[in-house]
Amino acid sequence: MSQNIALVTGAGEQFQTEQDHFTYSLKQGITHYKLGTGEQEDDDTTLPIHWETISHLFKNYDQILLLGCLPTNDKMLQGNGGDLREMIIHLFSIGSIFYKKEVVMLQDGYNDRELNFLKEKRKLPHVRKTKGTVTSIQKIETRKQQSSIEWVNDYVAFLRSLTKGIIQVEQKDHLYFFKVMGLPSPLLTLERITDSASPNMVEISIRGGILNKERFHQKPLGRFWFVLTETHLFTALVHFKPSLPWIIYRLSQGWIHHMVMERFKMKLEKRQIE
Repeated sequence: MSQNIALVTGAGEQFQTEQDHFTYSLKQGITHYKLGTGEQEDDDTTLPIHWETISHLFKNYDQILLLGCLPTNDKMLQGNGGDLREMIIHLFSIGSIFYKKEVVMLQDGYNDRELNFLKEKRKLPHVRKTKGTVTSIQKIETRKQQSSIEWVNDYVAFLRSLTKGIIQVEQKDHLYFFKVMGLPSPLLTLERITDSASPNMVEISIRGGILNKERFHQKPLGRFWFVLTETHLFTALVHFKPSLPWIIYRLSQGWIHHMVMERFKMKLEKRQIE
């Protein structure tokens, strides 16, 4: 019986393909998806890094093939792209265990007759970046045994401490309101998504707030991830769309977010040697 196979690459990298072989591969049940943000709302082959879309692949395919560096097509990346790839692979590993489906990493130099349309696996120039979206990734060494949601709580407490109470985080059920003293409207409103396949991951939707350009969207793309392995914690802001003009964002909110996450990383890693 033939398998229904999905091939997943990063939307931030393209490959030289041969159309005849590509058509042949599609006939074999291989469908190509890209991780990133689509330019069009009806683009159903570019998938954001959401658990809902990863689950969709596992529910609809017998086997998932991951190829390449898996970069997104966000306009800005803070952190190491290799760390982002590692986090994505771990999310697919969680999905593989939860759905009892196979995930295969395709390495450089592979030779597979059903995938020979990718035999010239060289990058094409000028990959189109999504307008105004940001991904930020941190990989933090940790040996402390606790769940991902406990790491979220640690981050919230750290943010309050770092800002000396200037930034307050109010929590109501699964909602987090990031506020500044004196401002009635929250800077950001986040909602923890409760449909989780593992205590080792927490997915938080960036739903509202005056700093979020998607605050009026029914299905915002922005996410804040906490993903735990045996030795590391990954924290990632993905597909976030700031409301500030781009140059102002880079010099203010973007810089502050990067600084806060680096300080959080330093604090946790310092704890390992104490």
